[in-house]
Amino acid sequence: MRWRSFFLGLARRRLGAVVLLAALLSGCGGGGERGEISVGVAVSSHGPSAAVRDDVIRGVETAVAEVNAAGGIKARNLKVVVEEFGSDTDAGVKAVHRLIDDQRAALIVNGTRSDVFANWAEYARSKDVVVINAAASSPLVSRLGGTVYTVAVAHADLGDELAKWALESGHRKLVLLLPSGQLGSELQRGAAERARRMGGRVAETIFYEPGHPDYRDEVSRLVSGSPEAILAALDGADGRRLFEQAASVGVSGPWYLAYPSQLEATDPSSADGRVFGIEVAYTQQAAEKFRASYAARYENALPGPWAAYSFDGTWMVAYAMRRVGTEASKMAQVFARGGKGYAGATGILTFDNYGHRTPSPLERMMVTGGGKLVPFGK
Repeated sequence: MRWRSFFLGLARRRLGAVVLLAALLSGCGGGGERGEISVGVAVSSHGPSAAVRDDVIRGVETAVAEVNAAGGIKARNLKVVVEEFGSDTDAGVKAVHRLIDDQRAALIVNGTRSDVFANWAEYARSKDVVVINAAASSPLVSRLGGTVYTVAVAHADLGDELAKWALESGHRKLVLLLPSGQLGSELQRGAAERARRMGGRVAETIFYEPGHPDYRDEVSRLVSGSPEAILAALDGADGRRLFEQAASVGVSGPWYLAYPSQLEATDPSSADGRVFGIEVAYTQQAAEKFRASYAARYENALPGPWAAYSFDGTWMVAYAMRRVGTEASKMAQVFARGGKGYAGATGILTFDNYGHRTPSPLERMMVTGGGKLVPFGK
């Protein structure tokens, strides 16, 4: 297996150059030297981050189930502890206090938006708790450093790549159709900056509120913008409704989507030749294995990108725990900054000096052959 050979290779490298360092998680009991090791998950129950809630929790649960089935961490099982709260920063800090002070979590996985996360991450760093950020990606979190590691690809980078692709294809006038909240605003920022640099134009940005039963107003604005290409994020029932209502009034695309695997069209073939998009290492074997494991656990559900990010982050730390344990005299870096990457379901993970993920393998995909998502150009 790729992961096994990777970690066998680590034993031959000097400690300062390996991805996983020998002093992980010092000061964190994780439930004590015996018994279960707590893995905390911090998520928002409502607000802009609620859409990624299930993704993050399920990604962690899938990884934990695999780790435990494979023998755990030196015969100790991992235990998932979820702290769910609203969208305000104070509630997030209190929730993380409970994970660290009461549950003695050895790891916390973040599924909250950037401003909430940046606030509570400071407390986690002060307690030498390793944090895997699987959701927040605004500039607020790009320089946290310390024991905080962001595994999610920055949404602005994804918006940049989508706009670059559309402009390279000859489409100069773009309209953006994005969910309100962090994801939409960051995609918009990246796409608008790329369009400006390449001489294109974002004619209009339409933010829609998730959970609405009807999006005729948004679709009307989309039509009036007369786009040469549409850049969008369409997820679940909301995405299906927007895509199909747009088609019903003659909007034929092309659509360039962030994570096109999340589009749930009633007739998948209706997206053939019209939908393109960016995924993160979607076609590699590790990604396919993860999706199969997730579907088996959650009744054929399709995992979103945040599930894959949280899965990778949890496994990444679990491998380190297996190597060095959860107790050490001093907290050290989880990964060598700028060192050799870790291969996971979302591709190679490497980090800059602030623990922020450096560019990940971004794959251009398209829908064809009766609704199948395949690599672009194949």
